[in-house]
Amino acid sequence: MPRSLRDRSRDQLAAVQYVFQDAHAAFDEHRPVVRQVARTAVRLRGADENTAIREALTTLAGLGLPEELAHGHPGRLSGGELQRAALARALLARPRVLVCDEITSGLDSVTRRGILDVLTELVRHRDGLSLVLITHDLATAALAHRIAVLDTGELVEQGPARQILTTPAHPVTASLVARTRAGGTTA
Repeated sequence: MPRSLRDRSRDQLAAVQYVFQDAHAAFDEHRPVVRQVARTAVRLRGADENTAIREALTTLAGLGLPEELAHGHPGRLSGGELQRAALARALLARPRVLVCDEITSGLDSVTRRGILDVLTELVRHRDGLSLVLITHDLATAALAHRIAVLDTGELVEQGPARQILTTPAHPVTASLVARTRAGGTTA
């Protein structure tokens, strides 16, 4: 794909979608959430606005966000609710690759678990969808089939998740696993 988003076609833009850590920054405070979510289907798939709104409401409801909240402005939603809305927006593009960058880092443990359950179900039930999780949290990384460990931007270890988490070969990975087992932070 072209490096610049401006040089990518609609199909190329839709194929790879991102859900970022700060969901509040990803939404315009002055427009209802459902309209912002639906905009993806209009812009990237050419859906008409009414169809896009219906799809957005269905997707949001499927992710646990009720219609009354969907019609509200982003300031009325919690961090977890906004993350679900950001996820719905990305899914309306019908991507082949979904990149989730630290999407659970600012959430309480119950909300975090809910988001991870949603991601697990998405990968299980959406054919052709690949999920890339960027995280410092090894409990989140454990959801993956494969893990790649970076140290200051350099790939130091990669392999099947079970192998990386049980028998790490690189000192950085071993340190992360040891801190996780001890109950410490992984960042």
